Amino acid sequence: LSEGDARTAFAILDPAAEALAARDPGEPSLFTFLPDAIEAAVETGHVERALVLLERLETPAERLGRGWALQAASRCHGLIHIAAGDDDLATAAFKQALEVHAGLPSPRPFELGRVLLGMGSLQRRRHEKAAARETLARAGDAFRETGAVLWQARARAEAARIGGRRTE
Repeated sequence: LSEGDARTAFAILDPAAEALAARDPGEPSLFTFLPDAIEAAVETGHVERALVLLERLETPAERLGRGWALQAASRCHGLIHIAAGDDDLATAAFKQALEVHAGLPSPRPFELGRVLLGMGSLQRRRHEKAAARETLARAGDAFRETGAVLWQARARAEAARIGGRRTE
């Protein structure tokens, strides 16, 4: 997924999600790869599958109050809403993810970067150029902080797709 190969990511992560679901551990920390599986499913057009995987992440996260998983679930809702063409719900989901992140006991800059990348991409598509530039710059900073150079490059590439002149 980091390399932009959602098909391969989905082919690997979806069977892993199915195998883990068969054991029904009920603890989101055992599903740390599920947000990636959901994103890969969305990117490959398997939105119905993404919804199934999202429920497997979100239900125990809500029951157990796992903030990191709730943040990831909100981000994934944003991606699913984008795929469904509902930009307003996507925006609300990304904002919810940012709110959850702000309340986490310890920062998770990589996960913050993922939320910001999704939000910035949406802002770019909505022609909210200044907001998109700022959001994508923040995403790049979060990825740089964690050494996630491939994700940092994705944020830069998304920012490069913004047309128009920059305001300084």
